[in-house]
Amino acid sequence: MHYSANKTWLALIAILLFFSCTEEIDPGLEYNEESCYGSSDSYEMFLDKRDSTKYRTIELGHQVWMAENLKYLPKLSSHSTLKASEPCYYVYEYTGSDVNEAISSQYYNQLGVLYNFESAQNACPEGWRLPTKNEWIEMSKIVGRTLNSSYEAYENLEDNPYDNDTLFYVAKDIASPCMWVKSEIENSVGNNPSNNNKSKLSLLPGGFLTYNGFSSINEIGYWWTSDAENTDHAWAGSLAYSKQGTGVMGAKKDLGFSVRCIKE
Repeated sequence: MHYSANKTWLALIAILLFFSCTEEIDPGLEYNEESCYGSSDSYEMFLDKRDSTKYRTIELGHQVWMAENLKYLPKLSSHSTLKASEPCYYVYEYTGSDVNEAISSQYYNQLGVLYNFESAQNACPEGWRLPTKNEWIEMSKIVGRTLNSSYEAYENLEDNPYDNDTLFYVAKDIASPCMWVKSEIENSVGNNPSNNNKSKLSLLPGGFLTYNGFSSINEIGYWWTSDAENTDHAWAGSLAYSKQGTGVMGAKKDLGFSVRCIKE
């Protein structure tokens, strides 16, 4: 009996040591539909007849945006060979070729599909389209002017498209409260994320696909615009957990980014 009791205590101590040495899961990284989007009363709903997917939509000034990443997935492409000349579709961390299997995956349901620039051009359903670079900028201005008392408009915005650390100061207002890595930087997306999403646009950190594979989920989100920068690059909106602002950046057209559609 004494030996058995010692074994029991040793087992309990081992369990306690295991949990004391295991990093606590950040609740902000967990996906919960209610915490990510808030009350359904804040949104209108749109049904994509191509695949029967329903999307929350939100009106921001004169613009109407999808408040969820696009999930349209007509096929899957090889994640190991990126191409810019043909439409390519990916689901984060899914490396198979079965569309139905990909659709049942966690990241598809939470974060949608990653598109290269070519596929993004025609991915939105009828009546919707990709936003232009200027519409992404205008959305940020609308949110800043109507929802953020500390917003500062930059008159030379077009001359500084890469200055996405300081341009808008509205990142928290358009970012979802959930799934972002924590940040100690005041007013950044990952700093007190429960205060995010005044606009209800609910932008999520879906990561992206690059030449080294899938990367930066929970840290970064990129969304294609319809505008090319040059032959090889196109403009994309961006958010990062440690940044205070959103901006537009030039990116290679063969990378895999998320899509948010705007109503025509």
